Amino acid sequence: MNLEKDEVIKLFVEYGFEFKEKASGSKYLTFTFKSGFFHNAEIVLLSQDLSDSDKEDIEKVEANYDELGFSIKKNTYGSVKEIRKKLFDGFFETKNWKKKNISNYKDFCSTALDSLPDGNKKYSYINTSYIKNDCETCENSIVDEVISQVKKQGPCLILMEAPAGFGKTCTSFEIVNRMAQEEDDSMPIPFFTEFSRDRQAVTFNHIFVREVDRSFRVKSDLVIQEVQNGRIVVVLDGFDELLHDASVKKEGVINASFESVEPMLETIGDLLIGNAKVIITSRRSAIFDSSSFAEWMQRRHENFEIIRYKINAPRLSDWLNESRLNSIKRTPLKLENLSNPVLLSYLRFVDDETFNELMTKPFEIIDIYVKSMLEREWSRQDLWMNNDDQNLFLTEIARDMSVKNYTSLTKDELVSNIKTYCGPLLEKTRANYPPGKKPTIDKLATTLSNHCFFDRGSGNTIQFVNEFIFGYYLSNCLMQSSDWLPADERFVEPAILSFQSREQEKKNIFWSKVETIKGVLDKADRMRFEQILKGCVNDNDYDESDIKNVFLDSISLFETNEIKNSVFSNCKFRNCNFYFGHFCGVVFLNCVFWNCIFSQSYEAERFDIEFYNCEAPNSDFIEKIESLKNESQLEENPDVKKYILNEICPLGSSLSNIHFYWPKLVSSEKFPKKQILNGLKELRNEGFLEEAHDHDFMKINTSKYGDIKRMLGRI
Repeated sequence: MNLEKDEVIKLFVEYGFEFKEKASGSKYLTFTFKSGFFHNAEIVLLSQDLSDSDKEDIEKVEANYDELGFSIKKNTYGSVKEIRKKLFDGFFETKNWKKKNISNYKDFCSTALDSLPDGNKKYSYINTSYIKNDCETCENSIVDEVISQVKKQGPCLILMEAPAGFGKTCTSFEIVNRMAQEEDDSMPIPFFTEFSRDRQAVTFNHIFVREVDRSFRVKSDLVIQEVQNGRIVVVLDGFDELLHDASVKKEGVINASFESVEPMLETIGDLLIGNAKVIITSRRSAIFDSSSFAEWMQRRHENFEIIRYKINAPRLSDWLNESRLNSIKRTPLKLENLSNPVLLSYLRFVDDETFNELMTKPFEIIDIYVKSMLEREWSRQDLWMNNDDQNLFLTEIARDMSVKNYTSLTKDELVSNIKTYCGPLLEKTRANYPPGKKPTIDKLATTLSNHCFFDRGSGNTIQFVNEFIFGYYLSNCLMQSSDWLPADERFVEPAILSFQSREQEKKNIFWSKVETIKGVLDKADRMRFEQILKGCVNDNDYDESDIKNVFLDSISLFETNEIKNSVFSNCKFRNCNFYFGHFCGVVFLNCVFWNCIFSQSYEAERFDIEFYNCEAPNSDFIEKIESLKNESQLEENPDVKKYILNEICPLGSSLSNIHFYWPKLVSSEKFPKKQILNGLKELRNEGFLEEAHDHDFMKINTSKYGDIKRMLGRI
C-alpha cells in the first residue's frame, strides 16, 4: 500500500482539515480538525513499510498533540477512494441520514393514511404512466426510471411535471426512500427539500443554502462539492411554489417572468457539473413551456443532460379491483373524472357497504368523503363543531391563502388567522360545549390548527394535507363568492380538478364562475380547464393565442365558435373532432393527432389552417386536410426566406453550430404565419436547415455557409 501524498492532502483539506507539514514525514501525514471545543488530529500512514525512525517520529507527533489536548487517531487506508468514503460517511453521517429519510418517508405515508377514514388500510405507492421528453412512453415505473438515471455517469437535470395532486410529492418520497434503502455504496444519498409558498420573499439561492445548512452539519461548499462528485442527489419538490415571487402581469394574465426565474435555473445549472444530479418536481407551468426555457435548455444541453417526465392521470385499473371498477362503470359518472389519488384511495379502502352506498350517489363521493373526515374530528379532537362550520372555517383559511399568495404558515400564524377570520364561528362553537368543558378562544383555535386536513410540512410550517383537499376548499371560495380573485393560476387548478367528478350541471355553473377570474389564466390552462369542466373546447376567447403542451382527449373543438390567428405547439389530440371550418389562420406545430376526425360540413376553401412537423400515427388525418386546403390563397413572398435566415443569423453573429428555436419565428408580425412556415419548409428542402436534437430546434447546414452569406449579401 502506497498512497499518493498530494491526493491525500487535497482530500483532507477539502473536508476542512489543516495539513501539518512540520508534523509529517515521507511515509505519514498529520492533519488537525477543530470544531468548537473538540480538537482532533489524524495521522495517515502512506505506507506500511515504516522504519524504526519513522515509528519514533510518529510517536513523538502523537505525544505532542496529546499534550496539546487533541484526540488522536492513527489510520491506515488501502486507497484514496477508501479515504474519501470514510470522510464522506463520517462528516455526512450517511447511516443516520438514510435512517432519517426512511423515517420521514414513514411519516409521510402515515400522514397520507390519516387523510382517509378509519379502517383497514395500508400505504403502497401505485405506479402511473408517464411520458419522457414529450415523445417516449416508458414501460418501467417512473421510480425505477429516475433511479436508473441517477446511477448513470455525467450531470443530469431531471424535471418531473404533473397537474396539482397527481402524485409528484408521493413520487419524490418514493425515489428518496428507494435511495435511502439502497445498501450499494455506489448509490448516492438523497438531499430532499419540499418547497411551499410562505410569506417571506427570498431568493432560491438563499433558500437552497438555508436548507443545506439546516440539513447538514458541514459547510454548504462541501455539500455542493459532493453533489458534483455524484455522492449526493438533490431532490427539489414543488419548485413551482417559488415562481410566484417572479410573477408579472401581462395582458391581464399573471405569469412568472422567465427573466426572473432564470437566476434560479442558473443556480441549478451551476451545480450540474461532474456527476451531479438534480431532480425537480413541479406543477405544469407556462415557464417550462416558454420559448425562453427551450432556448435555455438548448444553451445548456451540451453541459448536462436534461430529461423531462410528465406524469399522466392515475388509471383506475391500477387502484381498484375489477369488481369495484365494474360497479363504477355502471354509474353515470365518467371514469376519467375520478382520476385523482385521494378519491381513488378513498374508493380503494372503504368497506363494501360504504362503497355500495357511494355507487347510489356517485356525484356525491367527494362530499361523503369530506363529511366522514369532518365527523371523525368530533371524536379525534373532542371538537364540538358541526360539519358546516368546519367547512366554513377551512374555506376561510383557503381564501386567505389564495388571495395573499401563500400555501404554508407557522402554527402561530395559523392560530392567529383562525381567530381573526373565524371569530363568530369560534364563539358559536364554544356555546356547544357544556360549562365544564368549554374551551377558551385560544384553546379552540389551537385545536382547529391541528385539524386532520392540515399537515405539518418542512420547516415546521403548516399547510393543507394535500392538493385535493386544498382544491376542495378553493372551489368553495369560487362557488360561494362573486368577488374571489386568487393571486395567480396556481390556486385555480386544484379547485377545478377537485370539481371534476361533479354532475355536469354543477360543472357548467362552476365554469361560468371561472369566467370571472380568467385574468389569472393563460390560454393553454384555460383550454385544459374548459375540457375538464365542459367536456369540449368551444369558448370564443382563444384568438391570437399561443397554446402549448395541451393534451385534449375525446372532445369536440370549436363546434360553434371560431378561433382566429392562433398557434398550437407541441399539443396532443386523441379521439377529437375538429370543426376546421371555424379555424381561421390557425397553425399546428409539432402536434400529434391520434384517431382524430374533422367535420366536412364546410366548403374546402374555408379550411384556413396549417400543419408543420405534425404527425397522425396510423392515420391519413393530416393528408386528408392538406388535400382539401385552398393553397391558391397564399401569396408568395421571396423575401421571407431571407428574413428567416437574418433572424437565425443576425449580422455580426457567428454561423458556427447555430441552433435556433424555430416556433418563435411563427409569432412574427412581419409575415403571415403560412408564409413563414412555407419559407421554413423550402429552406429545409433546399438543405439550408437541418433537424436538431430536439424537434423544437433546427440548425444551420454547415456546408451551406457560403450560400447563406451570399443570400444575405454578406460576401
